[in-house]
Amino acid sequence: MDITAQNVDEVTSDLQGFAQRVESLTERGDIRHPWPTLRILGRRNRERYWQRYLAYFLDPSKSHGFRDELLEEVLGVIEEKTDFSRDFLHPDWELVEVETEADGDEGRPDILIYQPNRWFVCFEMKVNASYDADQLRRYLGSTEFGNLDVTEYDPERQFYIYIDTERPT
Repeated sequence: MDITAQNVDEVTSDLQGFAQRVESLTERGDIRHPWPTLRILGRRNRERYWQRYLAYFLDPSKSHGFRDELLEEVLGVIEEKTDFSRDFLHPDWELVEVETEADGDEGRPDILIYQPNRWFVCFEMKVNASYDADQLRRYLGSTEFGNLDVTEYDPERQFYIYIDTERPT
């Protein structure tokens, strides 16, 4: 196919039109957030689906292609909103473990992410359920989660995060 000045002008015009339409969409004040994948699939009320879905993408060893980038971003958000500091983590992403429903002596956190003998982050998620402060308090008193012995971690390297899927921030 020969490229002519007319073809270039047509493509340029089409791209300019497209850019104007996108710009007008983003200037609207009534833009709604896109639906999460699990809502599209009709599974938005199933906490275990949310757990598995999030754990998959947070696990640097999975084949999603994000490597450690998504986990780094999540840890960055946690750092902005809490006393959590990535400075002391020195994560070796190949050693990071991600578990869902890790059985513990005081319950099962929804997602547990840890680097053995260095740090851990315990996530409790609520999907169409009300907040239960006692649940997180019980986790704080736990001595184990799955294969993780909580007593081997300094308190400043233990983090407990609450996620409410109905009220993202």
